[in-house]
Amino acid sequence: MTNNTILVVDDEELLRNALVFQFKREGFNVLSASNGKEAFEIIKTNKIDAVVSDIQMPGGNGIELLKDVKNYDVEIPVLVFITAFADLTEADAYDMGANAIFSKPFDRKALVKCIKDAVTHKGRTWKVPSGEAAELKTLSGKNVAAVGRGGVFVSLDEPNYSTGEQLMVSLSAQIGTETVELKGKAQVRWTRTQAADGPTGVGLEFLHLEPDSIPAYDRWLDSHSVRPYIPKK
Repeated sequence: MTNNTILVVDDEELLRNALVFQFKREGFNVLSASNGKEAFEIIKTNKIDAVVSDIQMPGGNGIELLKDVKNYDVEIPVLVFITAFADLTEADAYDMGANAIFSKPFDRKALVKCIKDAVTHKGRTWKVPSGEAAELKTLSGKNVAAVGRGGVFVSLDEPNYSTGEQLMVSLSAQIGTETVELKGKAQVRWTRTQAADGPTGVGLEFLHLEPDSIPAYDRWLDSHSVRPYIPKK
């Protein structure tokens, strides 16, 4: 049993109950709600360590809930489900502060792992060795255009990377008054190949950072209430 409380939000009762059961089996305390408005009332009266929410729900959708949660406490991780009919892109969801995005149907083991990572301080999760450096392409340079709580936007003229691809990275980022070398392993969460919505490039989530790269980034996370998990620009 952990001391972490998960809030599951979904209007599909069978799925909601299945997720509650799954997280309880993993040792979490679990609360549930059928829509965003009900969920936010629970958040205001309980200590919630992470939220798992659908997007499309009557009586308060997941987009509204994500905004409300981040206005209330930017540190609460929110994981969202996106269907083919959801009016929300992955880049928008990460920019709004979502820690992770899952498409229905989803892998429950992956969801549980993501929740466990979300309730662990990043300074600890980022120390896990990557173990795949020799097999991955490397992205290096000084093109970090924006920094978020879990990753960065890297501007590239020709972003020839695929969503989901894992890379070794060696990047320079301006964080506060410091120039920080961010070296480690990252995953491409979204790409922008046309400049209509902003500069072209990739949104990267950090999976592992080298020990020398963590302290300044960690201090910045602890001292700033930045909303985007991975910024769009």
